Amino acid sequence: MLQYTGMDTSMTQPPNVERSSQEQKVKPDRRRFLLQVILPLMVGVLALFAAVYLLWRGGIGTASAWADASLIILLIPWLCAGLIPIALLAALWYGLFKLTAWLPAPLRKVDGYINRAGRYIRQGTDVAVRPLFVVKGGWAVMMAFVKGLASLFGLDDGESDE
Repeated sequence: MLQYTGMDTSMTQPPNVERSSQEQKVKPDRRRFLLQVILPLMVGVLALFAAVYLLWRGGIGTASAWADASLIILLIPWLCAGLIPIALLAALWYGLFKLTAWLPAPLRKVDGYINRAGRYIRQGTDVAVRPLFVVKGGWAVMMAFVKGLASLFGLDDGESDE
């Protein structure tokens, strides 16, 4: 067995090994950039060109059709942005649901008080709107009675509001 006493052992690997590990780090980032940025952008541009081509080729040349198509294209981002508050409300609801399941027993008593207060509020609103329903129902009964009498005596002019 030979021993090399004066040889530098740090150069046992080829010099391009470090570069390949850096390239391995860069390739997933580059691929992720292509899949998450470039691909959706190109699909959107192609869809826009396809829509313009189909409108052009279909012979729809009126300004109204082009205005309708452009309005739809302009509204799509706003519709997508409108989903954000819905998602936030859903996340808030889910978080509150998980929080109430996690709360200790003394705080569950507070939940009972809140449920009781909700029942009282519901009963109070039912009592508050009952007179409105009675008046509206009474008015409808009276109008039906008057129309019945008018048709009985032949005073109906043939017109109805229905």
